[in-house]
Amino acid sequence: MDPELALFKVSTLEQIVSSSTSQTSFPTAVLSIFAGVALFLSAIGVYGVLAYTVAQSRHDIGVRLALGAGRGQILGFFVRQGVRWAAIGGAAGIAAAIILVRFMRNMLFEVSVYDPAIFLAVAAVLSVVVLLASLIPARRAMKTDPIVALRYE
Repeated sequence: MDPELALFKVSTLEQIVSSSTSQTSFPTAVLSIFAGVALFLSAIGVYGVLAYTVAQSRHDIGVRLALGAGRGQILGFFVRQGVRWAAIGGAAGIAAAIILVRFMRNMLFEVSVYDPAIFLAVAAVLSVVVLLASLIPARRAMKTDPIVALRYE
């Protein structure tokens, strides 16, 4: 309007928006990295617990197979165990998230604090991770040879 006025802090709208969100982008990136590590560690934990359970139940698996249980039943039993643990952990995690999400309110843009789609997406991702982590030991249990498992050590 007035060519005689001095200009200072000239920037585009994109730069203004970027500078306003840059204060939260680093903590968000760090939280995302920690969330990925936590997901990986939880998958390893589920795998480890279920693998230990399969190893300890080897004799029981052999007896079940010798008495006529199908290999699919053995697989289903151990996958259900993993899913049961995931459901308990998921319920506790969703309850904690509902309580603690208010502390992250200022980091969320264009997303409701209690967005059900986000909660369902996280639960779905965790369910898939637990299912995959429990399938490996469950398949190992399914392939147990009853004769070898029934031998006394």
